[in-house]
Amino acid sequence: MREGMAAPAGGENWNHNAIRRVMLSDLYGPHSCEEVRTMVSPEMAARLDPDREYGVWWFNTKRTTRRYVSKVGPNGKEYVEEQRSLAKPKEEWIAVPVPLDAAFVVPRPVVEAARENVRSRSHHYKESSRVWKLAGGVLYCVHCGRRVSFARVKRGNGKRTPY
Repeated sequence: MREGMAAPAGGENWNHNAIRRVMLSDLYGPHSCEEVRTMVSPEMAARLDPDREYGVWWFNTKRTTRRYVSKVGPNGKEYVEEQRSLAKPKEEWIAVPVPLDAAFVVPRPVVEAARENVRSRSHHYKESSRVWKLAGGVLYCVHCGRRVSFARVKRGNGKRTPY
């Protein structure tokens, strides 16, 4: 945010779930060539550059099934698509190495500290149904430079929404 990076949806504000997904994703955590070689096929391992660091994108992580079901709607019988996704066992996942640009690699200790912070807070989130709060100083506003904080905003429908 401090660098002026737009949110994934194109707006100014980042969603806390998007930040959490990025921090926990192997795609953004640096892996050495040796680490990645243990995750990929021998053919792919032979093509890796030993001097680079890689992120790992996981393919084949979910089994998604879709089916059409009939439901009675205001216009009579309608067919709507139902979709279900189930996680596959980790043994079936396929690792895809993604070379990281040296200018954007976050040092491994920083990534691990951020992940531990997110994991430690997720337990409280599930227990109390509170929205996950960002630790002070993790993110800064691109416009004013102040720390991003948690607030509840009253919407037009009268409900308070975490923001």
